[in-house]
Amino acid sequence: MLWLASLNEELGITAIIGRRVARVRHKYRNGGAIDLQFFVVREFDGALENRIFNDMRWAPLTELPGYDFLAADLGLIRDLSEGKLL
Repeated sequence: MLWLASLNEELGITAIIGRRVARVRHKYRNGGAIDLQFFVVREFDGALENRIFNDMRWAPLTELPGYDFLAADLGLIRDLSEGKLL
């Protein structure tokens, strides 16, 4: 199933969203928790803009572990870089 989503606030684009590839529930040491869902995006309209992130770039999946990610993202990054999700 594909659906159209606005990622304007974060990236300045509208995207066609594909299948969900991961769901991460992470509890931080301070007691906070986050529930993240990650989806495939193969098509989008608009020019990517870095509207809220410290850094943004295209990179091969195998290079992802070399970048600084939040603790909640580390398992996903490992699985992506090892070819387990895509």
